[in-house]
Amino acid sequence: MAILELTVPKVVTAEGTHPGSIIARQNFTVSVIARNSNGTIDTAYNSTLTVYANSTSSDTAFTIGTINMSSGRGTSSNLNITSVYATGSSRKITVKASNGDQANKLVGVWFKGKASEFNDTTVSCQGTLPSRYIALPQTGHCSDNVIVHNTGTSKSVTALVKDVGPWVPCGTCLADPYWNTGTVPWAETNKDKDRSKLCGSNCKYTVNGAIIDLSKLIMDDLGVTGTANTRSLNNALWRWA
Repeated sequence: MAILELTVPKVVTAEGTHPGSIIARQNFTVSVIARNSNGTIDTAYNSTLTVYANSTSSDTAFTIGTINMSSGRGTSSNLNITSVYATGSSRKITVKASNGDQANKLVGVWFKGKASEFNDTTVSCQGTLPSRYIALPQTGHCSDNVIVHNTGTSKSVTALVKDVGPWVPCGTCLADPYWNTGTVPWAETNKDKDRSKLCGSNCKYTVNGAIIDLSKLIMDDLGVTGTANTRSLNNALWRWA
């Protein structure tokens, strides 16, 4: 049996906890090297590995691809993960051969989309409102931590969820935990649409496509320029901390 060495590059360079990182719903690459017990590459190793993503109960719950090993090396670039479980920051990738050779790696799962600025004085979560806080479109996350990254400035901020938004829940439009469902965020699907027509007469404004809301000081910390209270950050990256 060979010793498999699994590598998942850090697509998000801000990842500081897990050995690899990916962006949900975007293809990522996995590379494997088979080594002998003395550490040299096993050039006689030719096998097909199955690539799995974990569930909450099994490391090999979902088959997401294969890797054809040749002379001890193999790569697959068409792998995809769309979600995390609850407020987990990562998923586990496992590669396994038919003879039992296997390796695994945790990867941070980040979500990418537009972030808008908000500064509500009344928020959904009780308690003292911090100067830096975040809103996501589902209830039940008060005081959960989130990391947000601006690729343009290479700056990151960790802050608490203290409100619900942007855009949903409202009226007949329900919560959108896209990080768990693996679907395209509701705000992206309905960008530029009239929210009152989508969700009911009590819901105003036109949906701007933002998938996360950031308070003013978070925008400042991330180095986002522009007029306060109107700023947005396209292609923001975030994950659960």
